[in-house]
Amino acid sequence: MLLSKEDMFGNKVADGAVGTPVVFPNTMDWRNHGEDIYFRLFLCVQCMTAAASGGASTVSFTWETSDDETNWTAIQVFGSFGLSELTKGAFLVKNSALPRGLKRYQRLKATTAGAAFTTAPEFFAFLVDGREEPLS
Repeated sequence: MLLSKEDMFGNKVADGAVGTPVVFPNTMDWRNHGEDIYFRLFLCVQCMTAAASGGASTVSFTWETSDDETNWTAIQVFGSFGLSELTKGAFLVKNSALPRGLKRYQRLKATTAGAAFTTAPEFFAFLVDGREEPLS
């Protein structure tokens, strides 16, 4: 499966600081599209590197939407993934239907909770069309 920049929130190293959200680099502009009216788009988030921590670190992902790229509304939170799940190649979110109430702009952010990471994990977040199964 080939992905374009329009399909990706991007790769981003999660900040080891607890409670400080890290916004993925790509914001999606859906212009007048808004909702996924055909229910054909699905979110995937893959852990690209293993995490390490001296404590009980977790990470969650928040989908945010906006009309103007300045006033963001959190619309859905995905998981609270612990160290045992943050392994290289693991899909943390697999083909999750998009949330409802989407506006023009979309972004995703990662937030660390618990203890700080000593080795922060790197994530790859993207959308797939038609519930493809890119995973083995």
